[in-house]
Order: sequence, then C-alpha cells, then structure tokens
Amino acid sequence: MKRILIIVILTLVGCSDKVSEEKLMSLNIDKLYISDQEDRKNNETNNWSIVAKRDEIRRKRVGQLIDSNKIISAKDYAKAAMIFQHGVNSSDYLKAVEFMKKAMKIDSTINKSLFAAATDRYL
Repeated sequence: MKRILIIVILTLVGCSDKVSEEKLMSLNIDKLYISDQEDRKNNETNNWSIVAKRDEIRRKRVGQLIDSNKIISAKDYAKAAMIFQHGVNSSDYLKAVEFMKKAMKIDSTINKSLFAAATDRYL
C-alpha cells in the first residue's frame, strides 16, 4: 500500500510540470524529499525554471513544517537539509548546514556527507 502511495505521489509531483503549489504545500517531509529527488532524475529532460519554482515551494513548506514542530527526527532534518541544499543563496545553504547539525545532534551515527557538502556550498 505504501509503495502504491509513493508511486501515485511521484506521478503527481515528480513527473508533472503543472504541479500546483497547493499540492506541494500539503506534502510532508518524506514526500517533499521524494519530489525533490525525482525532479533531479533525468535532468536532461527537466525544465530547470520549473524545478526552481518547485524547489522554492518545497523550501517554504519545510519552513512551515519546522515552525509547526512536525520535523523532529534526525532523518527528517537531513531531508530538510537536502531540500535547502538545492536552494539559491547562502541563506538557504546555511539552513542546510543548520539542519544537518541538528540531525547529527539527534543521531550521531547519521551520514555526515550532506553536512560537508552543505558547508562547502555555504562557504
């Protein structure tokens, strides 16, 4: 059942150029992360201006999830960091670094490669 749900979400979010802001704004962190990664598959066929708009919406949604305390686990913070890693400015990259710091504080065994990449991008 979960696999079917993910396939439906990917079909609606990852594959359509006309994904509404409302649909993206209703997603949780797992689905936001999946849609972020799907937008980056087969990038030779993607329209990057559309992906950039979706990235902006995803960052906005992550901010809402953070503000409402819906992101609590290390994995959730790492997913949020990846979304902000695909940002457009140093403020986005700094948030990716901060989210990874929070993830590592919660779970010291989490993969730290995104922390290094986000720090590098921020600097």
